Amino acid sequence: MPALETARIRTTTINLYLKKRIEYLYPEQPLFATIRTQGSNKFNASGKEITWFPRIRRRRIVAVTAEQLQAEFQAFSSRIVCSLPWRHYELGERISEFEKLVNRGEQAIFKIVEEVVNELTKDFIFDLATKLVADASAAGSVEIAGFQTFMKQGPSFSNSPVRQVASGTTYAGLSCEYGALGGGWSGNFPFGSGDPEYHAFSPLIVDARSTYWGTSQTWTQTWESCLRFGATYLRVLKGVSPKVVVLDPELLRQAKDTLKSTYRLELARDSKLVSIGVKTLAFEDLELFDDPVMPANWAYMFDPKSIGLYSLYPDLIQKKGDDDITTQTDRILLSSWLQMVVDTPGVICGVYNGT
Repeated sequence: MPALETARIRTTTINLYLKKRIEYLYPEQPLFATIRTQGSNKFNASGKEITWFPRIRRRRIVAVTAEQLQAEFQAFSSRIVCSLPWRHYELGERISEFEKLVNRGEQAIFKIVEEVVNELTKDFIFDLATKLVADASAAGSVEIAGFQTFMKQGPSFSNSPVRQVASGTTYAGLSCEYGALGGGWSGNFPFGSGDPEYHAFSPLIVDARSTYWGTSQTWTQTWESCLRFGATYLRVLKGVSPKVVVLDPELLRQAKDTLKSTYRLELARDSKLVSIGVKTLAFEDLELFDDPVMPANWAYMFDPKSIGLYSLYPDLIQKKGDDDITTQTDRILLSSWLQMVVDTPGVICGVYNGT
């Protein structure tokens, strides 16, 4: 009987298996699962880089008199150009000739391959999930642009719990500082009024320990107000209705402790996240969940549709591999060409409980 061609079998079957295996990992990686299942994802993408054109300005109507016979037709640019590079991740494993020899038989070989692929996939997704929140702004970084790339707090606005964005913060080649793309604001932001481009590319960072909430306030005293504030002003300023809040596990634990006598946090029902195994809690119109990959003292609030995972492959991960005749081993390589794309940082609210 001819030897089992394990490399050929893996090549034709494992890529199909990977997709199902990733789904099994959703309960362990809730932030990744949220974006993977509800985000504006794009697979089989093309191009040397990812380019998109978010809208940051609005046209304004003009009052005219009855004697004015013709409206003015002016060129107006409401969009900006954003671009991000593709990022490449790999993770490999080998199966030696000895392992194949001592596990002769089709079922045994398949078992070895299955175990290796399962472990590789779990490790790949676990590490990839940490990249979703990482800061990729360092010079020479080849990581994907995670949340902390643009979620950098500067000084607070006067008489407001909102913090400015730190000087020099950029995303997709553009400054995230308030007013960097034009426009102006009258009043203590976000109160008052002004131009949408003033804040369109700036994340809404709410300070949970701001004196706006009172003196010597802690997370247990302010978290409800912070989430309501963030949800309100994402809607008022950006026209975004956030759906989820992902928190540092310690922040969610403290939040649940403050309400243990009133039970206002209940398990979410009829939720797409719950249907894929992610346990969420309902707080007003928001679904709350924690994730160990979250940076300490941070919570992110957003609508998953404003974020997408883009891939050059038909899915996030593809298997590559072959036989190495020089070492008589089979090599299994998981590869990913991808990027995380946020419509603009302005549609994300970060709640910060730092000092």
